[in-house]
Amino acid sequence: YFSHKTDYPLARNMKIIFREAGLINTLKESVKINLIFFRSQKADDIQNQEIIKTCTEKSFEIINHLKPKVIVTEGFKTFEVLLRQFKSKESKAHEFKNRRTIRIGFAGDEPRLFGLIHPSGGHGISKDLLQNMGGFLKEQLKGFR
Repeated sequence: YFSHKTDYPLARNMKIIFREAGLINTLKESVKINLIFFRSQKADDIQNQEIIKTCTEKSFEIINHLKPKVIVTEGFKTFEVLLRQFKSKESKAHEFKNRRTIRIGFAGDEPRLFGLIHPSGGHGISKDLLQNMGGFLKEQLKGFR
């Protein structure tokens, strides 16, 4: 999010969320990986099961090596994959203007999972919604800094 090209919608929107949460430095120090790291317009575009399996396994290796306390996903599909991987259950969801924007999962001492509606802007995401998501994350992440 802080590379040489940070004007793309996803980076801009993630910065709004994390700035509102008071976690912009945490975002700067975070590790970002894609569960499936081949480029596509939509997750459903990649159908090759071998590619999906290889990418997912490598991503889980990285996660297991890093042992994060918190994982924030960009999109609900990735959130659902991680829920299954960590044998977690969704504990609650947050809504803004009758729209589910954040889902939370937690299982014992496994990482706390936050699934964000994909912040790329493809869903008509307003600055109000992004700021609301940041405020909610701020409340949920007290003590995880």
